[in-house]
Amino acid sequence: MSERRRRISFDRQLRMIMPLVVLWTIAGLVLLAAGLQTSVPLRLLLLDTSSLGDLPWYAGLLSNIGILAWTVSAASAGGGAWVAAQTDRPSAARFLGVGAIVATILLLDDLLLLHSSFMPRVLGIPKALAMLLIITPALGWLAMFAGEIGRTRWTVLVGALSAFFISVGADQLLHPTGSTALLFEDGAKFLGVLGWSLYFVLTTHDIVRSTITAAKSTQARADATLRIERDTSLESVLRR
Repeated sequence: MSERRRRISFDRQLRMIMPLVVLWTIAGLVLLAAGLQTSVPLRLLLLDTSSLGDLPWYAGLLSNIGILAWTVSAASAGGGAWVAAQTDRPSAARFLGVGAIVATILLLDDLLLLHSSFMPRVLGIPKALAMLLIITPALGWLAMFAGEIGRTRWTVLVGALSAFFISVGADQLLHPTGSTALLFEDGAKFLGVLGWSLYFVLTTHDIVRSTITAAKSTQARADATLRIERDTSLESVLRR
């Protein structure tokens, strides 16, 4: 198949840069607000955590990989939802779209320590209740789309959820500062995040591949019908 894209003119490029202008404007306002406020030192907002604490480069490495895995799951589900919506797969689009929102909530919780630090210390919400508030959207997603999940590689999702349950159990039953607790709680959480991310990557791949296959099949049938009609028309003309 030949390349269908064409070179974009400079005038059009100028118009297409507007999303970047809008994004930078918003980011600029955030940076301005951060620079003008005096309650939090600016370096705490801008510098890497390992730099602030004079820690080695690998400090928090596995935690950062987990953040990336949450991000991959949210981006993958969001992209898959868009493709499904464009290819007339509304149920799959809703399934992946809500999944992307849930993954984003879990990403923000892990990144900003919402249930373990922010909500208990700043908002005064007990940690157990904060955890419940964070996982409620995920539980709702599981219940709402049980049928859709049954048509996916649900064993991968079950594996991820099992790891999360082990992590929560270790947090409640083991000493919070012991090495065993860290291994079971944070290690199991790490495995769960990887499994969650893999599930959405594989599910998005399967759904997108299905929509592409269906589109190709539809196009092939349309082309075959067109050829038949053209041949029939030509044969009719020759008989005259």
